[in-house]
Amino acid sequence: MNLDRLRGVLDVAAVRAAHVGVTGAGGSADLVVNLARCGVGEFTVIDFDAVDESNVTRQGHVAAAVGRSKADALADRVPQGSPAARVHPVRADLTR
Repeated sequence: MNLDRLRGVLDVAAVRAAHVGVTGAGGSADLVVNLARCGVGEFTVIDFDAVDESNVTRQGHVAAAVGRSKADALADRVPQGSPAARVHPVRADLTR
């Protein structure tokens, strides 16, 4: 991914080296894909839930992901933003 156009605005190397942690892979799914598109290099995505049919229209998950872990489903979407981004999906409930 060529981020040369951004060099005057931000530290591209720092963005590529960034590791972003996200709790919840539902409403934040598009945000994570867009951060990957902007060059963020690594993500840890934590969610306890599975993709439901209602999530397809509201959270950007695809129909084929219904029944799968939201964290895993989002990990599969991140390469749409950047094939080089690494994703560590974690199925966990942090409220307990």
